[in-house]
Amino acid sequence: MQAYSNGFARVFKCLLVLVALCECSSVYGKVHVRLRNEIRPGVGLNFRVQSGDDDLGYHTISYGEEYEFKFTANLLGTTLFFCSANWWDSSAKVRIQGSFDIYKNSKDRHICWENCTRLARPDGVYGNYYGDVADLYMMYEWPRQIYPNQQNQTIASKKFVALKGSIN
Repeated sequence: MQAYSNGFARVFKCLLVLVALCECSSVYGKVHVRLRNEIRPGVGLNFRVQSGDDDLGYHTISYGEEYEFKFTANLLGTTLFFCSANWWDSSAKVRIQGSFDIYKNSKDRHICWENCTRLARPDGVYGNYYGDVADLYMMYEWPRQIYPNQQNQTIASKKFVALKGSIN
């Protein structure tokens, strides 16, 4: 029985050393995530990046600029960073805002490996395949708030005020 427990303790110690080496060395590698603003000239992208453990803060990048952060994904493969972003669409006169997973280990380790670029464009946020920025997929579509009655309500309110004024 003593030999069995010594063998178990030895295997357990080896596993602990292996986990420590993976977490602390470049064997597992740093992941680089970049967010680039490609919405349109003159439009600033406001955003905040967070994980369950880290808050990378609030940032604004102008058209053509990018923000980069680096981290080591955890050994369990559960690393997740999410992003809340917004920008002003001057043509529609509306603030576009949404939240998306900017890096999800279970998905992105197979798609962009350790170099993940995210491009914010007018229709959504695109991600890259295998470190190649020329090979993109849409990972998040900006929600468009459409209020079909809003314009009609404004027109109706103006008519009501006009009618009220002509009655008096």
